[in-house]
Amino acid sequence: MRNLFYYYFAILCPAIFIFWLKNAEFIASNAFLISIFSYALLYRPFLDGMRLYQKGCIEKDDIWKIYIPFNTLRWDHFKELYFKK
Repeated sequence: MRNLFYYYFAILCPAIFIFWLKNAEFIASNAFLISIFSYALLYRPFLDGMRLYQKGCIEKDDIWKIYIPFNTLRWDHFKELYFKK
């Protein structure tokens, strides 16, 4: 995931797929909400944590801190996470 394109691809594909399933009425509202919460609370923090670790911004032992609500770890490394290769 060192390449910024792959990172955005990994971010957007699951979200687009979830919304496509809901729009095509393949999944019910309950499953849609569970999917969105799983994406936002499990997948994205993991992905962001791994990217920050691979870029050397945080230690591997600190990845779990991204899962803490209202933690500023993502905001502290915002430019590094979303704009720099």
